[in-house]
Amino acid sequence: MKKPVFILILLIATAGNTIIFCKLKTVNHEKEIEQTVQTQIESFLVACTKLQEAVTSGVSTGGELQELFLTARLAYKKFEWAAEYFVPETSGLVNGPAVEEVEMPDLRIIKPSGLQVIEGFLFPVYDSSRKRELIAQLFSLQSNSDNYRSFFNLINVHDPQIFDGVKLEVFRIMTLGISGFDNPMTLESMQESAASLESLEKVMDFYVEESGNDILKQNFEKAIGYLKIHIDFNSFNRMEFITDYCNPITSEISGLRESLKINGFKYNRLLNQDAKTLFDSNAFNVNAYAPDHSSFVSEEKIALGKLLFSDPAHRH
Repeated sequence: MKKPVFILILLIATAGNTIIFCKLKTVNHEKEIEQTVQTQIESFLVACTKLQEAVTSGVSTGGELQELFLTARLAYKKFEWAAEYFVPETSGLVNGPAVEEVEMPDLRIIKPSGLQVIEGFLFPVYDSSRKRELIAQLFSLQSNSDNYRSFFNLINVHDPQIFDGVKLEVFRIMTLGISGFDNPMTLESMQESAASLESLEKVMDFYVEESGNDILKQNFEKAIGYLKIHIDFNSFNRMEFITDYCNPITSEISGLRESLKINGFKYNRLLNQDAKTLFDSNAFNVNAYAPDHSSFVSEEKIALGKLLFSDPAHRH
């Protein structure tokens, strides 16, 4: 009788260890992703430093400076999903539009800075007469980018935030990435979008392995392959890319999150967190700009609106 009892005890202990291992494994997803983002930030900072040193020394050709800049942009794209999600203010300084902004309420004008401004100094050709301005921009970029290092060394990221941030990055690629929004001079949109998707695929691999369903990984690989084949900005078929490649990715991200029962972190923002694609009927939150819950849309308010709209007395 001793042998069956021993086997039973062993099975119970093994099952307990398996449960503990699974819990630790889930926690490690978050920690490993944090470390990956931190490593990517360091690579970006190194790329920025190399570009800064090359411009300052004055010995590099315009073509060499352009290559260093493109390397830095690709390095940024690898952690853009986390930068835009967790530190949007810093991201506005690092990769915001190259236009002046007016700060309310004192109407203070904020000068543009970051990668998009620097691109204008280097493309289509490098103008060495503006070297002093370029160096100032590069120092500003380095200073602002250091905020990423400080921030991600202090915070912990969590599964719901990761899923949310990854899906938002795919939406960003669909709307801004393939449109040339942040690289209007180089138009390296397909290459940069591929770099972003490759990084997202690695992030989601942790969860794909846990689920045992590799459909999301296949979708990522198909989209990345499409971008690497169709690199010409002007002839790129954006409708095909969005409908056949991006929509399946975001839908599968939502499905994977549901299957793994990853919930939490609900925000009252314009883009609904539960939207599987940008084209869902519920993709946008009608209450996003409501000042409080009393101003939210309700069935009664909708009915009243229809009644007033149909009332002949209110048509003129």
